[in-house]
Amino acid sequence: MGWTLSGIAETLGMRLKGKDRDVAGIATLEAAGPDDISFLANPKYAQYLPLTKACAVIVTEDQAESLETALISANPYVDFGRAAALFAKPQGSFDGLSSQAFIHPEARLADGVTVYPFAFVGARASIGAGSTLFPGVYVGEDCTVGENCTLYPGSVLMAGTVTGNGCVLHAGVVLGADGFGFARSKELGGIQKIPQIGTTRIGNNVEIGANSSVDRAALGVTSVGDRTKIDNLVQIGHNVTMGEECFIVS
Repeated sequence: MGWTLSGIAETLGMRLKGKDRDVAGIATLEAAGPDDISFLANPKYAQYLPLTKACAVIVTEDQAESLETALISANPYVDFGRAAALFAKPQGSFDGLSSQAFIHPEARLADGVTVYPFAFVGARASIGAGSTLFPGVYVGEDCTVGENCTLYPGSVLMAGTVTGNGCVLHAGVVLGADGFGFARSKELGGIQKIPQIGTTRIGNNVEIGANSSVDRAALGVTSVGDRTKIDNLVQIGHNVTMGEECFIVS
């Protein structure tokens, strides 16, 4: 789909100042060409505003005074993100259920699920409508994956793990691995493992970055609240309870 400045403004609820024109993409102020839009969200980059070649810049009302063409926004950084989504190309191109994936006969897959080659779905696992499992994904027995989730390559859900709807697990995410439970015991001659027999539960619209892990609870539940965003290379330990809309950065 091709975009125009007026179309972007109408779609995202911004106001167009200046003439309408076609838009090919989005870029930084320094890198933008005459067919790109850009944005200004951090004042330290204001020096590039008069120098940019962008056909329009997403800015606040007061910043637009010096510009011939602008997309006026109450929150330029948020609207930059929304605009970028209009030009983002989706990862992957496979649809349906690959014959090279293993899907246990007792697993339950809703309509519109995509399972790439070499993914594994265990017994009694449930995959919600519209979800996608990339190559190398492991969904263990009794797991529940909500609707419209994306599990990127190599992400792992150990047995009994639950995710809500709209979750994104980036490459290498591990949910429900054993928490670090050990006890020293002279009587037993060393270190005794404490079995981790709880579960891991992820809320709705949670996004977890590459190679992060959320451990299984020793008892009870390790939980991550709705709309929480977790960076790459983060560990959430066993029995942690996280609220809604948290930002966790590595």
